[in-house]
Amino acid sequence: MSDATTSFTPKGAELLSRARELGPTLRKRAAEAEKLRRIPPESIDDLRKAGLFRTLQPAVLGGYELPLDEAVLITAVVAEGCGSTGWVQGVYSDHCATLGMFDGQAQKDVWGASPDSLISSGFMPGKAVRVEGGYRLNGRWSFSSGCDYADWALVRSFVPAAMDTDSPELYMFLVPKTDYTIIDTWFVMGMSATGSKDFQIRDEVFVPEHRALSNKDLTNGTGPGSEFNGGALYRLPRNATVPFSLAAPLIGIAERALQIFVQGTRERSSGDRKITSQARSAKPLVADR
Repeated sequence: MSDATTSFTPKGAELLSRARELGPTLRKRAAEAEKLRRIPPESIDDLRKAGLFRTLQPAVLGGYELPLDEAVLITAVVAEGCGSTGWVQGVYSDHCATLGMFDGQAQKDVWGASPDSLISSGFMPGKAVRVEGGYRLNGRWSFSSGCDYADWALVRSFVPAAMDTDSPELYMFLVPKTDYTIIDTWFVMGMSATGSKDFQIRDEVFVPEHRALSNKDLTNGTGPGSEFNGGALYRLPRNATVPFSLAAPLIGIAERALQIFVQGTRERSSGDRKITSQARSAKPLVADR
C-alpha cells in the first residue's frame, strides 16, 4: 500500500508500522484461521499487544483515539496480511467509536476493569421493553464477527413507544458476554475466519438505562459520550463513518491481490524467458505511423 503517513500523528504512524510488521505473521496463519473458522488466539494476542484494537478507543479509558482516516488505513494494512483478521480488527475498532457515544458509565463498565475489553455486535433487531431503570431485552442476532473473543456485544432492538399511536424506536444496547450464548452457525466458503456466528439471549435480561442509546443519537452524533470523553470523534454521525471502517479491509485485500498479481507476472516464465523480459522486447501491437 502506498505510503500515506506524512500527515499521521506520531501514535498513528507507530501503530501503522506495527500493523505492517505483523503482516507476514498473519499471512502465515491465514490458512489455519480458515480451518478454525475464527482468528487464531495467537493473532488476537499479537494485535492486542500491538495496540491495534485501541485505534478508536477513547483516550480517557486507555485508547489511542486516532483520527478516523489513520484508523482506517491501519485496518487496511492488517487485512493485507489476512483479510479475515483485518475485518475483525476493523469491527472491534469501529465498535470502540460506537461505545464512545454511550453514557460515560457504559464506557467505564467496559474499559474501566480492562482497557483491552473487546466488543462484537448484532444488528438484526431483538425484543425490548421499557422497565423501571432500564429495559428488558431478549433475542437472537446473526453475523457477529469476532464474537468468540469479545467481552461485550452491541445489539439493536426496537422499543415500543409510550403511546400506541407512535412508532417503535430503534435502540442500541450494550450487554456483557455472560448474558448471551454463542451459537455456531458460521459455515461458509469465504472469510470463514471472521467467526461471524449467531448469539442468543434465551431469557430476558435487564439492561440499565446507561447502557442504551437511541439510533437517533447514533445517527445524529448526539450521544452523551463526548460529554464524558471530550472527543470530537464521538460526535460524528455513525452512518457517515461506519462505511469507511467496513470498506477498509476490502481495500487491504485488494491491495494484497494486486501485489500477488504483480509478483506472479514478474516471475512467471515461458520456456527459458520471463514474461517481463518478453514484454520489454515485444513489438508494439499497433505499428507507429
